[in-house]
Amino acid sequence: MQFAAFWYVLTFLPPVAMATLYVRRSEDESMLGAVLKAHASVFYAYVNMAAGWRALGRIILGRRSWEKTSRVQESAIELEKAA
Repeated sequence: MQFAAFWYVLTFLPPVAMATLYVRRSEDESMLGAVLKAHASVFYAYVNMAAGWRALGRIILGRRSWEKTSRVQESAIELEKAA
């Protein structure tokens, strides 16, 4: 329990502190909205970190493949119907 509280404070206290400062300087932001956005920004940062580490791993392993979505050729008749 103590570790979870320590992790929460260490991770979320800086963004929440910045959100508090933002609310003081802004006239159109509520405290609840700013704190919720601060929490969302932490999760967004974790997703970006995971993507960055995955990309670095692919570079180190030499994986250069790129999976693209296949395209379907549309006929002129289908395009006319859509317009």
